[in-house]
Amino acid sequence: MKIQEVIDEVNEAWGEEHEEKSRKIFWDNIIRKPAIIFIAVSILYLFVPGIWFLELLYFGSSNPNWQVWIIGIYFNFPYYILDLRAGIIASIASILLSLYVSVGKYAETADGVVGEARRAAYRQFARRVGKIIFFVFIFNFWHGLLAGWLQRNHVGEPYSIVPVNIDLSRYGDMPLWSLLFFGWFTVASSNMLTYSEKDNLMSKVHLLKKVNKFNLSADYGTRIAYDVAIKELESSEQIPILSSKQQEKSGGYSSLFIRDYGYSGFRFTREPRWKEVMYGIAFLGVSAILFIADGYLGYLAFAGVMVLLELAGFFLSENYLYLSVWRLNVKYVSWMQKISEFFSFFIMGLILEAVRLILMTAMVFAVYMWNIQYFIQIIGLVLIFYIGRWRAKQSIRGEFYQSLQEETDEKLIKDSKDLLLSLKGTPSDSEEKKSSGNEGKYVDYLVISYIYCLIIEVNKYYMDYKAELGNTDLSSNQPESP
Repeated sequence: MKIQEVIDEVNEAWGEEHEEKSRKIFWDNIIRKPAIIFIAVSILYLFVPGIWFLELLYFGSSNPNWQVWIIGIYFNFPYYILDLRAGIIASIASILLSLYVSVGKYAETADGVVGEARRAAYRQFARRVGKIIFFVFIFNFWHGLLAGWLQRNHVGEPYSIVPVNIDLSRYGDMPLWSLLFFGWFTVASSNMLTYSEKDNLMSKVHLLKKVNKFNLSADYGTRIAYDVAIKELESSEQIPILSSKQQEKSGGYSSLFIRDYGYSGFRFTREPRWKEVMYGIAFLGVSAILFIADGYLGYLAFAGVMVLLELAGFFLSENYLYLSVWRLNVKYVSWMQKISEFFSFFIMGLILEAVRLILMTAMVFAVYMWNIQYFIQIIGLVLIFYIGRWRAKQSIRGEFYQSLQEETDEKLIKDSKDLLLSLKGTPSDSEEKKSSGNEGKYVDYLVISYIYCLIIEVNKYYMDYKAELGNTDLSSNQPESP
């Protein structure tokens, strides 16, 4: 065999697609997933003490001792319950070693669906154990990092958050960075050792069920959206893959969307949601003008808290522009699943809004008690913030749907356009269609894009699973017939 033939054979067996897949597996399991866990657990642990500390700065010495006592119990629970010392870490390491060694051997003699199900269950167990251990290490890291400072400065006196009788010498047995390293190594190892394309596909079966329900839907608009998505996919020589980066504008319908880790799983590339940041800057400007006029720093403090929580919602909560996706999903699930869908879409936004309301109420009350001469202005800022935010979101939502419809009409093939021609409308027409009895004939362009991207994702998982099995049929472990 000639050298060039060998090179060509190697290139065919391991091309750019395999390199990209390898990088994605590394990035997801070694960096992205551990980072998400670290950020989420850190927020969970530090949020309540952080809010109390802001309250302490704002109210001064007016904090009652019972608050400090409750915060102290919350902050110190890693010390009392999740005790980590050098000997305990060694024991945990030996247990994890036996657990991970067994990953590849568990139920290896069992064949068929039962054996695969048992192995998948064991891999899931190993992953969850790794995450729990990582949680423990994160809690101890933050407690060890902050407890010494809180104890030395007697924060919360006369009842200190970290009492002097708490012995922090245990954290001197090992450097704090080693806690994070061991935790990261544990969860990253569990992710890599238990990674399986088969498990990924089985965990995404609900996506396939969604597609089937849309296809069989009694709702006329949903069926039309499904048909349009199918026509677009069938018009291509091969089903596209959603990119994580914006593509050239000259591309097809798929170039309008990129992959996203949020609830919808995709994002329209021309969405104008970034304009919310401009609204936040404008609100800070109004507060700065009041500060210059009255010289009261509370205006800027109030505006800063409100805008910071708005930015947190921008990055952490689900995108409100994709509310139609949630409305579509809840049509085809049981009431228990409706609750799950509700929390998946709204929970982070509700938490952040509840925190904002609590902080806002506390600050307004503090102004009323100690600086009543500025009370009317603070109430005015509250009204300006909420009315302005509502108007900004209405404007952004309208611009979003208009841009989506225009771009979709430009990219769709002729057959799809003909199918939509008699049904063309925008979400602003929905009330009129309801009153005329034609609601079922309204097609939401966002629903079309959601179903389209959902089918692309299902195909992606199918192809990954097929590659994992070595190009075998999904229904059996037998090679495909030529």
